[in-house]
Amino acid sequence: MPPPALRTTIAIALALVTIIQLWQQHAHVEQRHRHQFSRDRPRTQPKPAAQDAAPAATLELVCAGSGDRGRSLYCQAGGEARCGADATVPLHLRAWERDDGRLTIDGGDGERKRLAVRDDGRVVCVDVNGGEDRWKFLRRGGHRAGLVHETQGRVRVFDDLDFEGQQGVLIARKRHKPRAPFQPKRLDAAHVARSRAEASVAAAEEARQDNEQRLELKRRFAPTKERRVIAMALYGDDPKYVEGCIENAKLVEAYFPTWRLRVYADSSSVPSEKLRELEALKAEIHLDDWSAEGASHGMFRRFFVADDVTVDRFIIRDSDSRLNARDAFAVADWVESAYEVHTVRDHPNHQRLLNGGMWGATRRSQIHGKVEMLARQYFDHDAYGADLDFLAADIAPLVEQEVLAHDSYSCELFAGSRPFPTRRPADFQHVGQVFDARDRSRQRDINGYMRGRKVPRQCRAREEWWYG
Repeated sequence: MPPPALRTTIAIALALVTIIQLWQQHAHVEQRHRHQFSRDRPRTQPKPAAQDAAPAATLELVCAGSGDRGRSLYCQAGGEARCGADATVPLHLRAWERDDGRLTIDGGDGERKRLAVRDDGRVVCVDVNGGEDRWKFLRRGGHRAGLVHETQGRVRVFDDLDFEGQQGVLIARKRHKPRAPFQPKRLDAAHVARSRAEASVAAAEEARQDNEQRLELKRRFAPTKERRVIAMALYGDDPKYVEGCIENAKLVEAYFPTWRLRVYADSSSVPSEKLRELEALKAEIHLDDWSAEGASHGMFRRFFVADDVTVDRFIIRDSDSRLNARDAFAVADWVESAYEVHTVRDHPNHQRLLNGGMWGATRRSQIHGKVEMLARQYFDHDAYGADLDFLAADIAPLVEQEVLAHDSYSCELFAGSRPFPTRRPADFQHVGQVFDARDRSRQRDINGYMRGRKVPRQCRAREEWWYG
């Protein structure tokens, strides 16, 4: 048995342990019920490591920049991600789905698109499964989020995307200035699905109407003794123009039956196999070597059809635009009228009497037999817009009293103007719309000028045709 002194020491030690345990329990209970003031909290919160995105969500990225306020980020037909979508763009084309770290959207062509950043810093939409440039959506600490390259950890593209109501910024890599502030807005998946279903129904209806219009145009452009020509110019090997010309050759029979496509081509620069392809599509090729004159003279060459004594009626069109029903019905109106000259103005930037690739005339007009002479006398063929300046200076004064115009925006400014006889398609396509080599329309011509902008009442055939 331990000596008395040792027993006393052990008893004191046990008593002290018991006292400490009781004090700790009391302090813990008190701390649970005590208000925690800000000074009691840690001064800095530890940053959690980056983690994968939250479960699947559908968002609309509403742009908040001064020039894009109220519009949404979407994928344009040309492939760029732009803050240009308003309520006229179907909801499913504005709905970004975030799932498994991916931010994807319906590209409008039946394919899902994802965001990528090109070497020049431009944010673009690419096919979900295409290419090697893989970006993934990540959250950082619940407060910052971004598109991070899976293997290279590149600079973020989005900030603060995680929380509805917080502003984010679309930033291009290698640039530090914000390009497109936005407000994320959560969408109801059912509403998005309904939008997609409605678009499918609308597409079927549009196809039905197109078939009806083609049948009607066969009646309007019935066989005739009148020789009718669509004139285009082609020089160089740029696919935008070469492939565009080929696409137009395929459309002639559909929208301009009884008309013939004539291509004024430069033998020194247009690939010979493409000329053979055009001939196989029944295009009439007028071939010359323009190397001594310069390629820009091609813009004037197409006008020479006006002097051809074998042509009764012609229209001039650009190879990078597309023949369509809206154009054809306007031309049919002109054919049935007493006017000798026709022009179309279907965009806010078409505000001039004659546009280079959107006018035509008959052999009875005042310009017949004079155009080539005037063109060769014109002082500057190489200036930007020289063909427009030539028309304004030398052709317009001769024909201004005999022009019928179909005009969507400036009908009050020009005599002889009337609205288009057909309603503008829902995608805002217009006569003279520019297309690229892959048959995609140039969206900046629409977003910056036409989308959501009502045409003047006097320039629409019906009150309810807000956009012409």
